[in-house]
Amino acid sequence: MANTFLRKISRNIGTSLTAVGSYTVGANVGAVVAGLNISNTSASQVLANIAINNGTDDFYITHRIPVAAGGAVSVAGGEQKIILQTGDAIKVNSSAASSLDVLMNIMETNEVGVTVDSGGGGGSSYPFTFTYVNQSSLLNNDSILSFKPD
Repeated sequence: MANTFLRKISRNIGTSLTAVGSYTVGANVGAVVAGLNISNTSASQVLANIAINNGTDDFYITHRIPVAAGGAVSVAGGEQKIILQTGDAIKVNSSAASSLDVLMNIMETNEVGVTVDSGGGGGSSYPFTFTYVNQSSLLNNDSILSFKPD
């Protein structure tokens, strides 16, 4: 499996939705956002928006989340991950000019494809690996079920 770990950062994000680190998922690549942290660098509380942009529309992960003056919010990390597909970008904005810094950690993969429903019907191909092993089958010397792309 070919995995690439990336760190994308943006400084002084203001009132316009801005792609973090100018990052957009490339062709034939899947991405997992393993960490997404926003920090308020201003002296006042701000309201932050975070959205996934699919190349056309913005879908909000958070909307008007308060971030205290000098504070930070972690939106992804630990057990919370965000899955992205080709053409997706994470965009952030603030209720105040030049007030947010953002750190996003990503794992890209270009492994075999699987079809995932994007919510609007019709699936999209993602690079992804799925492994399933039934231990009782192994103990009985039965064959292992495997999934392969079309």
